[in-house]
This record gives sequence, C-alpha cells and structure tokens, in this order.
Amino acid sequence: MSHQVTVLGIGNILYQDEGVGVHAVEAFRKKHPERPGLTIEDGGTEGMKLLPIVEQSTHLIIVDAVVSSKEAGTVICLEKDRIPYFGGMRMSQHQQSFQEVLFLADIRGHLPDYIYFIGVVPKQVEWGLELTPAVTCRIPVILEHIESCLKRWGQ
Repeated sequence: MSHQVTVLGIGNILYQDEGVGVHAVEAFRKKHPERPGLTIEDGGTEGMKLLPIVEQSTHLIIVDAVVSSKEAGTVICLEKDRIPYFGGMRMSQHQQSFQEVLFLADIRGHLPDYIYFIGVVPKQVEWGLELTPAVTCRIPVILEHIESCLKRWGQ
C-alpha cells in the first residue's frame, strides 16, 4: 500500500501568531520543495473544505497555533489519540471546525492511521501580517519536529 503523507499548516495569516501553521509549512516547503509521496498544504482557515485532504492522507502532520495557558512560543506536540475532537483543549480560534474535520473523518472511517499535531502558543492574535518574535523564533523548532516525525514514518 502506498503512503500519502501530508504536512498541513492551518491558520489565519491576517492575525499575527494565528498564522504560525501557514508560515511554518511555507518555510518547510522552501527547504523541501519536492519529496515523493509528500504533500505540503496551506490549509488556511478552510475548515470542512480540508476533509478530502485529511481523508486521502495515510499520515498527517498538522501545524497550528494552540490555545493554552503555557508561555507564548511553547511548542506542544500531540500524537493521534491525544488530539481532542471537541471541548477540553481548544486548539485555536478557528480550530473547532478543524477538530470537527478530524471527527467526521473518523466516523466516516477515513481518519489517517498516523496523525501528529504541532501547536505553538501564540503571543498575540491581533490584526497584522507578521508573527511576533516569540513565535517567529520557534519556526526552526517546528521544522525539526516535522522532519523528525517524517523520519519516524520513513519519509
């Protein structure tokens, strides 16, 4: 069986650190423009429109801002079974709908076998195109997590 590995960045780049997932996957794309069996996606704030991407993936890495009481810039990584569908840990402002995408893919029997979530606690989520320094400096760490996960998955 062939693998479809997807690195999916989610977020709204118009609200500073809320766009960290998109900025991170674009930085990853620049470092790794072509890799067989790997798709790099800017999911923006597409919500349910991302369902086909999720369902067609066997391995999925999600990068996004994450709501947490931890210090801004903290990177939080979760494996598949630790990612909440609803309630509890709200992953980000738009994330409720993406958590619902995962839930829907699961009940339809098409949730990827391997999911790895990389979240970064935002410092500021206000109108603006630039990430704050507290989050910008975490991009290399996010890229290391992506590369480490891909290596574990044999990609």
